[in-house]
Amino acid sequence: MQKFLPSEFYAILDYNYIEAEKFYNITKNYLLSGIKLIEIKILNKDKDFIVELIKKILELKNIFDFSLILYENIEIVKELNLDGIHLDKSVKTLREVREYLGDCVIGKACYTYESAIKAYENNADFLIMGPLFYSNSEQYMGHYNYISLNNLKRAVENINIPIVAFGGINLSNIVSVIETGVDAVTVVSDIFQDASPMEKVNSVISLFNGSYKQKRILTINFSDEIMSKFSDYIDDKFKDIFINDIVTIENLSKINNNYDLVFYCIGKDNIFKTTPLEIICNQLEIKRSKMVILTDMDSHIFRTKVKDYKSLALLYIEDKAQFNILNLIIESVIKK
Repeated sequence: MQKFLPSEFYAILDYNYIEAEKFYNITKNYLLSGIKLIEIKILNKDKDFIVELIKKILELKNIFDFSLILYENIEIVKELNLDGIHLDKSVKTLREVREYLGDCVIGKACYTYESAIKAYENNADFLIMGPLFYSNSEQYMGHYNYISLNNLKRAVENINIPIVAFGGINLSNIVSVIETGVDAVTVVSDIFQDASPMEKVNSVISLFNGSYKQKRILTINFSDEIMSKFSDYIDDKFKDIFINDIVTIENLSKINNNYDLVFYCIGKDNIFKTTPLEIICNQLEIKRSKMVILTDMDSHIFRTKVKDYKSLALLYIEDKAQFNILNLIIESVIKK
């Protein structure tokens, strides 16, 4: 049976985020999405528990052709004749592991460019490089030193085995990671803390292989300052994911595209001149559930001044925490 190497999305099923009884169904869903390489990561559990869980997953090999990799536990990989291992903090060298496990796929975690070169020279089959950005899982693992995108790209250019990028990757930064030329990405906490994880996985895969169809958003400019900040945010975080059309109120009648989301930038200096949402929604033939108001006023003050504000969201552009809400709204559109 073929042993697969990482491609596009490297699936890690981490016991920190998944209950044991869900491992089988989640693995099956990954395989149905076309993923060919699965890693199981279980810390602080006894051997019998891990073995029983993996044996259940191995039953899927009767249906799917895929490779199963275990995080760190060399003895269980040997006992169950698994396809591979992810070495991280193991005291054994790559050569020792190779001699012990024989024909086995070995992935090596690398936290610097120099360690990646060393692992490559010691005949690892693939590398897992990061962390790139902050994430909950990296905080848990104690990784506080980050690899730059430039060093990741440097590794891709100088290393001739697959490289998987990890650490804080999500839909707002994944394009910049893909542009380094990595062979695959792994997303853990951002996937399993999502209400619809498989939709996010499929979005990642489609972005990676270029099959993603860009979404269209419309920004109605009624405040140059807010519009500029928002446009910079979209260009920085979501380039190649969205087509962002910018229009003034006066030119709304010329719009004839079907937009996935509409942003209405309203500044405090012209708040009493705003065109009611009802008129805009009718003109664009959209529901209010597709409309997000961006303003430079505190939302409570805004509501006292504007009666017709009911929309998907009302966001105060100066509040950094509200950009997290904006991020969730935009990601929900990406996944559709």
